[in-house]
Amino acid sequence: MTLEVSIGPPPSLPRGWSPPELHTMLETSLEKALTTVVTTFHKYSGREGSKLILSRKELKELIEKDLCLGEKMKESSIDDLMKSLDKNSNQEIDFKEYSGTSLVAQWLRIHLPMQGTRV
Repeated sequence: MTLEVSIGPPPSLPRGWSPPELHTMLETSLEKALTTVVTTFHKYSGREGSKLILSRKELKELIEKDLCLGEKMKESSIDDLMKSLDKNSNQEIDFKEYSGTSLVAQWLRIHLPMQGTRV
């Protein structure tokens, strides 16, 4: 009996990307962070349709579970973030929209004041 093992990236990730656990110890902290940004998007995208987009519900779940902002963000704030990320106003967030600065800005605005840091 032969066992075949595929060590390539999942079909939903762009060609050339692999899960973080396959990266080497030589990876820089910025590369690790970028890999996390990509894999986190794909962890939530596609639960309600296309694997290449986030719905509002998927975005909310990502915020609550992976950004720990859920407790701090009201529904109206999630709606505002959705609008700011959704550049083409199609009620979905693709990776290009997700990787924009609005999500980072929201995180910084909520997180850094708690740590006494200014941007």
